[in-house]
Amino acid sequence: MKRTLIYAGICVASLWTMSSLATNIAVIDMQQIFQNSKQVKQINDSLEKQFAKPKENLDALGKQLQSNIDKYKRDQSVMDPKAANALKDTIREEEQTLQQNQTDLQKQLFDAQNKAMTQFLDRIKTIAKGMAGTEKFDVILPKNALLYYNDALDITSKVLDALDKQQQ
Repeated sequence: MKRTLIYAGICVASLWTMSSLATNIAVIDMQQIFQNSKQVKQINDSLEKQFAKPKENLDALGKQLQSNIDKYKRDQSVMDPKAANALKDTIREEEQTLQQNQTDLQKQLFDAQNKAMTQFLDRIKTIAKGMAGTEKFDVILPKNALLYYNDALDITSKVLDALDKQQQ
């Protein structure tokens, strides 16, 4: 009898504990935010403007290199050996310069994108924390981490609206 009472007490206590652990959950579709956010579009436009001139410089270097390669292929049979070797050296130097400049530009672009996206994600986290406080959410999860969720839990549009208001 004692055992049965203890067992029943444990069952009641565990049911009570489980019901008290019920959480208020929300879901955010991060892909939709990245596709539809005006701020992401502004970040991309800003990065394009910032890196347009260096990209033009790289394109010009590439055209110069291609021009020298074409010249070497076209004139190599009639060129003085010294001139041919000098042109080969120039082509090699231009290739190295182009590759180094491409690597540098890619690194700078990558760093700038990471910095901008980190700031953007911080804004989203701030908005999510604010919504968690005002709407009493215990957990906010990204949609891509879930197998299933009820559409009523999706707060993506609210986050997008808050981002737009924050921008103004």
